Amino acid sequence: MRISRRAFTRLSLACGLAALLGACRRSEEVPAPTALPIQTEPGEVGATARYSEAPMLTEQVALGTLPSVDERLPSLPLVLEPNGTAGAYGGALCSSYRRQWSDNTMEMIVGVGLELDRLCSERLLAFNRDLTLRPNLCEWWQINPEGTELTIRLREGLCWSDGSPFTTQDVRFYLDYRPGARAAGDEVPTPDDYTVIFRWREPNPDAVVDYALRDWYLPSAYLRPFHADFADRAALDDLLSQQEGPITWQNLFAEKSMWQLNPECPVLGPWRLALDSPPGQIVLQRNPYFWQVDPDGRQLPYVDHVVLREYAEDETFRMWLANGELDYQANGLSTADYGWLQEHALDGEYRVYLSPSTRHLTLQLNLAVADESLHRFANRLLVRQALMLAIDREEINTLHYYGLCTPRQFSPIRASAHYHERLSTAFVEYNPALADQLLDEAGYAQRDDKGYRLHPDGTRVAFEVVGATLTNTADDDAAMLVCHYLGQVGIEATYRRVEYDVLSRLTRENGIQAAWMGNDFPLLLWEAWWPLAGYGRQPQPWASGYGHYWYPATEGVAPPAGHWIYALWDAVDAMRAEADEARKQARFREVLDIWADQVPLIGVLGEAPQPQLVANGLRNFLEGLPHDPQLRGMHLQYPQQLFWDRPEAHRYAP
Repeated sequence: MRISRRAFTRLSLACGLAALLGACRRSEEVPAPTALPIQTEPGEVGATARYSEAPMLTEQVALGTLPSVDERLPSLPLVLEPNGTAGAYGGALCSSYRRQWSDNTMEMIVGVGLELDRLCSERLLAFNRDLTLRPNLCEWWQINPEGTELTIRLREGLCWSDGSPFTTQDVRFYLDYRPGARAAGDEVPTPDDYTVIFRWREPNPDAVVDYALRDWYLPSAYLRPFHADFADRAALDDLLSQQEGPITWQNLFAEKSMWQLNPECPVLGPWRLALDSPPGQIVLQRNPYFWQVDPDGRQLPYVDHVVLREYAEDETFRMWLANGELDYQANGLSTADYGWLQEHALDGEYRVYLSPSTRHLTLQLNLAVADESLHRFANRLLVRQALMLAIDREEINTLHYYGLCTPRQFSPIRASAHYHERLSTAFVEYNPALADQLLDEAGYAQRDDKGYRLHPDGTRVAFEVVGATLTNTADDDAAMLVCHYLGQVGIEATYRRVEYDVLSRLTRENGIQAAWMGNDFPLLLWEAWWPLAGYGRQPQPWASGYGHYWYPATEGVAPPAGHWIYALWDAVDAMRAEADEARKQARFREVLDIWADQVPLIGVLGEAPQPQLVANGLRNFLEGLPHDPQLRGMHLQYPQQLFWDRPEAHRYAP
């Protein structure tokens, strides 16, 4: 199935996204919760006199194994307005993840970490769908005008999934007692069990966003027995002696605190790991202490269980999808899968949504590469401009991505408030003649008997491109096609597939010549500077050793004196330190201007829409929301409010 660009326009993938993204701003002061968009005033939970719960929990209350729902909820639950309608309790939601590494622990964290995070974990603050911030685990927050003090008020009576209270002690435990932590001291006073105050010596107005992006707590009541500062030493030594092989208390503590692997570790999200997941599956069951309700006072989530099935082969994954064995899936799918997903939608009894995405395909020459000849080559601006012009992006888009992507440089997407026209479109046209001319001007006019260009020392210009693609996928085929285009202008580029951990290691060790990878350009300004500076949540091969040199917690390779990357880092630092919102935006544009001038990497395609498979009968899925890893995938859907129209047909059967 092929879709023209005109048909793509009719799909209206970006409908409403400009308003959604254009409001990327922080709230300087957040009063007590209001009724919009998902908060209600205390006591305004419809006309109900009390809260209600799922039948599976009512049974436990009747047996005396669980307190009543009123006792389990905080004094001010968060009231979540469903996307469509109030739902029915029950059933299971099935998804899947790909086994990535042979090491079991890392396989769990990397292969399925994002999925688990959005289902089991919650932050102190959260994002509304317009990307403004709202209270979440807290009732309110307030930041002073100077940007040096942030006060957060936790929800009173909120509990972990094991029933233990969630208080400021859990925040202090994270700050002061996790292995390697430095005591926060007076910088983070906690005057009572529900008030925490973060203070900084210098203005830090955007720090508030970090409390919506990361966990800032640990379950202190559960973890104290595994920490040397609190545990009975004899009991702790006995625990350590029972472990396989030599292990320190720090190792044991880290293992016990990793809720992704330890089902006994309590969580704050809608679901928690079941204690008895069968092999090849991760089973989540509802958190009986989850602190959100719908407007009728019914405790969320609606769905009882979430089942994540593990697969090792793509054939298995596609069979599950085609047979309708998965209820929701975005992980593992790309724009290139849209055609065959649509072909099987009727038989598989599902629908496919194309959600706005920030994903880009990029070719990244390592500017810090150790090889002297390649270092000179990669650091010539004319070379990077030429490689941009040598690639036929329209052909790649048509052949492998149904024409759904946009030829562009790695940059903020068009719907973003930070869209930069000059950067996004610089050198993206296909002009091999001009590419040849620029390479000649750069000093690589001489060729060998096979037509490949030569370095000034007479050796062939050749480099290896590594990427973590899967065989016979669109990204894999596109990588080899890009190498072909480079060959057409006299550059010998060969492609090699590696595992993602190998790509990350090579980037860390500056052992890479070039990389082919999918990069997400963060929607939020507070995160967008990471990949632009050369260091981020994903490996940034274009900077490699340079990026690790700049980031203070790592070691790397110092750029030569006078390198333009120093000006880039200065611009990034100035942007981060700016408290005034308008001036911060202007500083960020300076960063984008440098990128437009210097072409740090070779952008190929971007704005690749993310397919999301949703089973027929699964309700409250909202079309048009962005799917972005920075926002934890489908987190803006609020999966706790999804429900089945016939829950009894979707029960979990171990």
